[in-house]
Amino acid sequence: MASQVRFACVEIRRAKRDDLKEIIDIERASFEHEAYSKDLLALFLRDKAFITLVATDGTELLAYATTLGEEGGTGMRIVSIAVLPERRGQGAALTLMKNVEAIAVEKGARRMSLEVGVTNVPAMNLYLKLGFSIKGTIPDYYGEGKDALYMEKHLPPVKPKAGVNMPRPNPGRLVERVKGH
Repeated sequence: MASQVRFACVEIRRAKRDDLKEIIDIERASFEHEAYSKDLLALFLRDKAFITLVATDGTELLAYATTLGEEGGTGMRIVSIAVLPERRGQGAALTLMKNVEAIAVEKGARRMSLEVGVTNVPAMNLYLKLGFSIKGTIPDYYGEGKDALYMEKHLPPVKPKAGVNMPRPNPGRLVERVKGH
């Protein structure tokens, strides 16, 4: 009888500055020579333009994801997502991605984008499963001979909550304003 794989309980929360050391460890274990620097990872936690979430099992950080809203607010770019190598396949990346998407929709983003190494088949499969599509290839993105795929996902518009009356535009009022100028 084959052993059954059980997913650990994964909790998602906003990263804190105290998480920096563990985020650095996850980044280095995941990306080695292409890992972001300590200073850049600290910036992700400090700068309000970035949103960094962490996945934890209650005792240790398993993964993190950092996003950046695009100018004009129509998109959200996933700057980085990384999972401890020994904790991959336990649902942390999937749970992080679903939370990132929920935040993007809440903020009014119409699309999410990311880059992924062409050799990172498990990540590509996850993104495809989540509804991302491949839009192109970026040569040498991760260094000479290390191409990336550019992927995007279109997001649904934010739906008003039930019972909330949305104001209707008044075309007459708009015409009056235009005539007045």
